[in-house]
Amino acid sequence: NTTSGKQISSLISLLKGRDALLTTKTATAGFDGFVDTIVKVIKGRSVNRDPDLFKSIEEFGNYILAKKSSSFSLEVEERSIKIGGNMPIMANALGSLGVKVNCVGALGYPQEHAMFGDLSENCRLFSFADPGTSTALEFNDGKIMIGNMGSLNTTEWERVKNSIGLDVLIQLFRESDLVCLLNWSEIEATGDIWRGLLREVLPHSASNSARRFSFFDLSDCSKRNDEAISEVLQLLAAFAKYSRVT
Repeated sequence: NTTSGKQISSLISLLKGRDALLTTKTATAGFDGFVDTIVKVIKGRSVNRDPDLFKSIEEFGNYILAKKSSSFSLEVEERSIKIGGNMPIMANALGSLGVKVNCVGALGYPQEHAMFGDLSENCRLFSFADPGTSTALEFNDGKIMIGNMGSLNTTEWERVKNSIGLDVLIQLFRESDLVCLLNWSEIEATGDIWRGLLREVLPHSASNSARRFSFFDLSDCSKRNDEAISEVLQLLAAFAKYSRVT
């Protein structure tokens, strides 16, 4: 709408005017990482074999419902393979603005996955696990993301700490003007990782609390129950002791 468009234009202008300041800032972001395959779903083919694609999620859903009580197959057409996950995508955006970003996530272990070599040169990678994979069914009105979390769901704080090193993590968070903790809802182990930060990392950087911002994106919470959502809200309150929380 018009209001949102004006706000976005204003933000773009503000960022362009602050590029020199942004290059002095450091962020630390975690903790996911995916390799995304983007596909279109084919409904059928014309006489000359050109694909007829599903245009909307509703059209696709109605097709599936019509096939209930039977088995059926679908053909997809691959459009691209790219970096995925809330952390790598946000880190790449911040890096493109000049911010130095420490990326702590599932980016390939023990060797970094080649896909993440496409991240901004301002991104430093600290990986503790192999990335998950996601197939995105793309329609004109949205995407259906089908994720395979792999080791992400079972990688808890102890593995993150032992793979990266506690001293390294303390230094990364201590030097950061911005902390971005993302995709809580999709990754079962995120709560344990966040509690580890609160217990073993952030108390060492309390002197920076007044100038540090923390940005949280809980992502799609629809599969989490009320108890889990209440717990994460309590964690957000605990993080507010060490930064200004958004």
